[in-house]
Amino acid sequence: MNRLLERQLKRSGVEYSALPESVRRFVDEVGRSYDHHDADRALTERSIELSSQELVEANRRLAKEAKNQAALLENLRSAIAALSSGDDPVLLPAGFNAADPVALSDFLIQQFTRKHEAEETVRIYEMAVRSTSDGIVISDATRPDNPIIFCNQAFLQTTGYPAEEVIGKNCRFLQAEDKDQPGLQVIREAITNRLGCHVRIRNYRRSGEMFWNDFRLSPVFDAQQQLRFYVGVQTDVTADVMKQELATTLLAQRQELLHVAEEILAARTETEIVHTVVHRLGNLLPYDTASIYMTDAAAGVLRPIALLGPRWTSPDLDAWTIPEGTGIIGSIIRSGKGELINNAHRDPRSRYPDGATIATEHLVVHPLRTGEYVWGAFAVNRMSDRQFTDEEFEVLQFLASYGS
Repeated sequence: MNRLLERQLKRSGVEYSALPESVRRFVDEVGRSYDHHDADRALTERSIELSSQELVEANRRLAKEAKNQAALLENLRSAIAALSSGDDPVLLPAGFNAADPVALSDFLIQQFTRKHEAEETVRIYEMAVRSTSDGIVISDATRPDNPIIFCNQAFLQTTGYPAEEVIGKNCRFLQAEDKDQPGLQVIREAITNRLGCHVRIRNYRRSGEMFWNDFRLSPVFDAQQQLRFYVGVQTDVTADVMKQELATTLLAQRQELLHVAEEILAARTETEIVHTVVHRLGNLLPYDTASIYMTDAAAGVLRPIALLGPRWTSPDLDAWTIPEGTGIIGSIIRSGKGELINNAHRDPRSRYPDGATIATEHLVVHPLRTGEYVWGAFAVNRMSDRQFTDEEFEVLQFLASYGS
């Protein structure tokens, strides 16, 4: 390769071997032109010493080289045109000497380098989009109803849909039948006005499960400021929303517990305390039945002093008396430690000596004590599939401690 051309390539930061085959052919042509140019200069210096016949031959060769150079220029222009695209045309700068093959070859190498770097940048962006944990969709704003033309793996994993059920659809399919959401109107207005937006909306997975979507929408314009695409980024924030809702619930529970504590402190009789606890219970958590048992050591039994809940209708308290030390309630009075027992019907202690089994699904029992003396128990149960949580266990523990 001509040494001058090799230095030009190195100065542009391009390796000859990295050039496409078509460009390498043009570069080779330029190199040969450089070599001939060097020979021509030497020939000119010696021309006064050449015979007339030698000058004729030299002129013929120069004419041939001129023809070859014209072909080279045409090839270089074709290569430059081949690098152009609708979105990124390659145009010669104003005042550019398009008849100079060296200048043209330099320009071609510069544009190839720029295109190569741009393609590498696009590949990096594509890798980032595909590897991010946020779901990303791109819709075509130039087509009716903004159909999705791209979605990354994170989007598919979050929604549970395969790509073939996503591409070509509008993103609204994730709303299912849940259309009445303030955030959806914000999205519609942003699209109408060709703007971006950031909302939190309810979306639905392929399984039908709802999830909270922290959704960011951004329009993409081309060089002529024509709207081409919308990029949507979704983040599943269901866990965060549930934590916030739980915090709100717990705050309300704590405020209710303060009211309960105030009423218990103001109560003058045991009956008033029992009434406060059992009637305030429904404001704190859902339940089916609640009971307060006291030990009757002389009779060797546990007697209910209060039975409450939608499943109790004018209960006969004496009918619910149980032998001391039996069942889950008797076991907890004996141990002095409260327990949260979900799926209580499977607990071996749920079976009484007469063969009867406790009729409950989930149960929380706390002992009632004065100092170290355990004199009874406070029990709350649910017949539904909803199990008790640790937070609810603590609420009931507070009621049992304050009430006793």
